[in-house]
Amino acid sequence: MHVSISPLNLFIIYAREDTDALEEFKKSLTPLVRRGEVVIWYDGEIVPGQEWEKAIEKNLQTADIIILFLSNNFFNSQYIEKKELREALIRHEQGKVVVAPVIVRHCLWQEHPQIEHLQVLPDNAVPVFSKKYWDGIDEAFTNVAAGIAKVVRALRNQQPENIVSGSLNTPVNNPVESELIRAAEQYDAGNYEAAFLVFDQYKNNPLFSAEYQRRLGSMYDLGQFVDIDNKVAKEWYEVAAENGSGWAMNNLGLLYEEGKGVPQDHNLARVWYEQGAKKEDPRAMNNLGILYESGIVVIQDYAIARAWYEKAAELGEDEAMHNLGNLYYYGRGVNQDFQKAKSYFGQSADKGNPGAMSQIGWLYQNGHGVDQDYNKAKIWYEKAAEKGNDTAMNNLGWLFQEGKGVAQDFKKAKEWYENAAAKGNDVAMVWLGGFYEKGLGVSRNIRIAKEWYEKAAAKGNAGAMTDLGDLFSDPKNYFKDYKKAKEWYEKAVANGHEDAMYGLGKLYHDGKGIRQDYKKAKEWYEKAAELGHAGAITNLGFLYDLGEGVVQDFSKAKTLYEKAASLGNSWAMNNLGVLYRRGQGVALDYQKARVWYEKSANLGNVQAMKNLATLYEHGLGVSRSAQKAQAWREQAEALEE
Repeated sequence: MHVSISPLNLFIIYAREDTDALEEFKKSLTPLVRRGEVVIWYDGEIVPGQEWEKAIEKNLQTADIIILFLSNNFFNSQYIEKKELREALIRHEQGKVVVAPVIVRHCLWQEHPQIEHLQVLPDNAVPVFSKKYWDGIDEAFTNVAAGIAKVVRALRNQQPENIVSGSLNTPVNNPVESELIRAAEQYDAGNYEAAFLVFDQYKNNPLFSAEYQRRLGSMYDLGQFVDIDNKVAKEWYEVAAENGSGWAMNNLGLLYEEGKGVPQDHNLARVWYEQGAKKEDPRAMNNLGILYESGIVVIQDYAIARAWYEKAAELGEDEAMHNLGNLYYYGRGVNQDFQKAKSYFGQSADKGNPGAMSQIGWLYQNGHGVDQDYNKAKIWYEKAAEKGNDTAMNNLGWLFQEGKGVAQDFKKAKEWYENAAAKGNDVAMVWLGGFYEKGLGVSRNIRIAKEWYEKAAAKGNAGAMTDLGDLFSDPKNYFKDYKKAKEWYEKAVANGHEDAMYGLGKLYHDGKGIRQDYKKAKEWYEKAAELGHAGAITNLGFLYDLGEGVVQDFSKAKTLYEKAASLGNSWAMNNLGVLYRRGQGVALDYQKARVWYEKSANLGNVQAMKNLATLYEHGLGVSRSAQKAQAWREQAEALEE
């Protein structure tokens, strides 16, 4: 074994794609370099004009320690495989050099027959870019540097047995440290009781570092084996943050953002996220991106949001990849690009992100950037639902409700909606309310429908508020209350819901529970019409048709009816038929009247069916037919029952 006195030559074999990570790693070795214990060499030291292959060969031959910067990029390099790695392993087998593999990113290093038997860094073979274990790459590379420092000491003390075939880390002689390391492993494996007993025992020990402090904080934050205590969680996060834990800094930000155990303070949350981001914590970077995307306590800036998401994604943060996908899906600060959105969703889904899986399902459901495929949508929704994603559960309910890619099945739809609602999904609650209101897959029950709408409304769902307004304004319901209907519509309107604007317009139009006021009805109809509400456009036409609150104008009525009819409104179609039958604002034309009545009737409009019956009864624009007249009347009566 070659042992140098000072300094030792440290050679790094890496792939060019990992250059940024290499630069961060070199920083962690600065203390060893400054003390003159090591000299670092890698191919970036080759100067212009120098024969690079000879330079590499020379430094490989004189190296005391060779670091393998393991990643998929590393194993994909033919030059590394055939030249650098081969030479390094030969010299290692000859006992001339220590080879220290460092797992930078997830890769199948164990499949390499000459590497699998070597002790690797960081601790427990956890990749540097594993966000689950490390508080950013600073902590991970510090751990690696500590291992390299032990190799250096072992070489100086001429103890090759500790470094060639055994552990790169000299044995931990302190039993407390050994217990804490095992407790951290237990915590990461989900064995919270075993971890807590050790953490609680040694929480005042000097060896109880930030790595353990932040885990103990999380136990109190999330109620892992212990009761939730946000105050205690905050205290441990603060201690860990003082000791440099970016992970703890991020979690302090979350406490302030959510107001858990502290007054809600988005600005303080931002400050902590920024501190965590400086420590390379990818979750903190992602959370900063969310603040800039939403414009919370900062000026909304999609470009800055995207920059933070990209930094976090580079460090493996799957939620940041998901958020990048959403930026491209909705075209926020970038050109809308479903293909890029799908790419980011795919990267996130590959890391197990259920939200991204659900989004891929949504792409297939709607044919956005892909061929519409309800079966593929179902597959992705099921994957996400297995991981507890309530949006995916809700969307599975919709597939069964509509019979898209599956046989229509209201009972299965209801089951999926119930699963989603149990997780707090307000959209699913609205669907369940609709099922009970209409009797789809269940016995019709207005009381239960109302309860589901109320649950969704309590979560701020404007659609549910509107549905409650509709229930309270329906004279057939035993709890009819126009005052409450108005209150619910107004709450929904405050959230910009056009159906509620239409509902308020109808209350003023009909004078239900309030003084009849055509002017206010018109105002609310116009607001809803601006948002494309076909019913409101139809009722505006009706005001002009009858001259209610406006100067009677059949031409304006016709224009509005035509616009609403193009949006599929059956009443607008029927009313156009009436105009043609009477010759109001148009030349009298029974045949055109019949065409519009038929379009309306085909959409289930009872009044249009009755009007068609009248045409056939009197032979207006059609051959007189008592049989057809009777058929249309019977169809109308069947729907009225």
